[in-house]
Amino acid sequence: MYEYNCAYARPGVRDENVPIFIYGLAFDYTHIKEIDREQGFPLLQLHQCTAGAGCLEINSAQYNIEEGDALILPPGIPHRYYATEKPWNLDWITFSGSCCTQIASGFGLTEFALYKGRASSEIHSKIKEVVGIYHKRGANRVLMASPLSYEILTLAKRLSERKSRLSPVLRYIEANTGKDMTLEELAAIAGISEYHLCRLFRNELSMRPTEYINRARVQLSKELLADMSLSIAETAQRCGFRSENYFRDIFRRFTGTSPSAYRKLYYSG
Repeated sequence: MYEYNCAYARPGVRDENVPIFIYGLAFDYTHIKEIDREQGFPLLQLHQCTAGAGCLEINSAQYNIEEGDALILPPGIPHRYYATEKPWNLDWITFSGSCCTQIASGFGLTEFALYKGRASSEIHSKIKEVVGIYHKRGANRVLMASPLSYEILTLAKRLSERKSRLSPVLRYIEANTGKDMTLEELAAIAGISEYHLCRLFRNELSMRPTEYINRARVQLSKELLADMSLSIAETAQRCGFRSENYFRDIFRRFTGTSPSAYRKLYYSG
């Protein structure tokens, strides 16, 4: 039986001649088990993180996948991923079809790409639409959903094309997460007013600049908590929080637990 938010095409022989179709997909899917694919996956994949956080390993590189991130994972790339902040929920979709490789190549979707903070609500909605079509189990469900698969790939292409005045601001925040930074300072980097900076954050990331900064600081703190020689107060200071209590409040807001409990859960032997 299908889960309500997950579906597979179960394509027949005739479906393999469809230029592009969706083999399997899900929305807000909770990943519990670690996924380890030494040979990669045979189909093109698109993932979007809708809650929590996880780690994706490709070769010797590690990538933090957080809420609002999207990624393209081409076929045949060895990888491993697992949750680091539960529940870790993902939208995911796999593409197939007689012309899938050529279409993906034409869209420039042939290499691994991580799009920080660029997850698409349109992709999320279309995934839900396809799941609804597949759950009806009609004889022509693969063909009916094929146009939507093309639309989703078109939206995926836009993720790579989208350039924002926020880009230098986000790079600055990432490079200076543990330092004090003001809204005036960030607006100057983007060359816009503080009001327009806040508006850009709302429109593109659906959050305020302070929330983005706090998310970055919490992510840094999770890495520093592995160092048992650092107290919670020292960790808070290194991550740019003005006080230990404020750090605890923000950390709990984003992770659902305290810094000390997180350290005990993930780093205590």
